[in-house]
Amino acid sequence: MLIKVPKHSNVAVFQKTDFPSDLTPLIESKFVGLLKSLKLFWGTKDFHEYLSSVAMKPSDNLKSEGFPFEVIRELYRLHVAHDAIFPVFKKTDKWDILP
Repeated sequence: MLIKVPKHSNVAVFQKTDFPSDLTPLIESKFVGLLKSLKLFWGTKDFHEYLSSVAMKPSDNLKSEGFPFEVIRELYRLHVAHDAIFPVFKKTDKWDILP
């Protein structure tokens, strides 16, 4: 089954169960451990919780500086793609219901 993600998200079309590696070139090249964990949680109800935990809390190897902006952008694109591909796991956010 193929899912089309909204145009504004800059996400390609891919199979429902595939991890969208095309969205994570920087993560793939510089944060291999993060990539393994993202793939582990991809397609599960725990994906967004894991994504929030890594995006908001810098790891020890980043020396409290956090991720570069480009990595945060890739994480956001994964967030959007996961919501589009697995809507059953989408969490309602108070910002989503604003007019």
